[in-house]
Amino acid sequence: MMGDEESGSLKLSAARKALLEKLLEEEKLLRSARAAIPRRATHGPARLSFAQERLWFLYLLEGGSATYNVSMPIRLQGALDVAALQRALNRLMQRHEILRTRFSMLDGEPRQIIEPQIDLIIEVEDLRSLPPDERERQATQRAQAESRRPFDLTCAPLLRARLWRLDEQDFLFLLSLHHNIFDEWSQEVLYRELATLYAAERDGGKAELPELPIQYADFAEWQIAWMEGEAAQKQLQYWKEK
Repeated sequence: MMGDEESGSLKLSAARKALLEKLLEEEKLLRSARAAIPRRATHGPARLSFAQERLWFLYLLEGGSATYNVSMPIRLQGALDVAALQRALNRLMQRHEILRTRFSMLDGEPRQIIEPQIDLIIEVEDLRSLPPDERERQATQRAQAESRRPFDLTCAPLLRARLWRLDEQDFLFLLSLHHNIFDEWSQEVLYRELATLYAAERDGGKAELPELPIQYADFAEWQIAWMEGEAAQKQLQYWKEK
């Protein structure tokens, strides 16, 4: 540690200070813009976000691949109402358009196609006829194999649900999704909302979930429009000069 306060303080050159101020200004502008993302004017096919475009390109380049699968294994212990869980999952998909989205080329451009409704069936496999140690091993192996199955991005849903029953009150539940409709940052939201919807379906109550102000397709359209607008051009010109 430095012996005096002045030597220990953080000193920035004028250029670095200017750059820091610029970055802070950009972040402020982005936060302001995100807070004002509007809903799309139409409910038809939507353009892809930049992240989705990258994954769509790789899908066309590589074909069927599980590289961008996101797997969410959940160990469930206790009494489980499978029918209520399935209803909750379908309500979650109805709530989030992105979970009902597939991708297609329209007039030479990639587009998000949002299905109005999808009834997903949870595939259930009962392993109780196997010895206890074998049940665990088989469930793990089958979950790993399931997580490696590729998705066809042109077919919705890009989500699969499997449930293995190991004992009367012991289950392995697996959700597999493609990264083009989901990311790991969204896992906490999915867990929380699915748990809330399941409890409501199981107990016959009403799920207290706030209305979503926007959907992912709204963000994608806003992102593209923002990058085509004056604000983005100013940012680009700044970095070109630097």
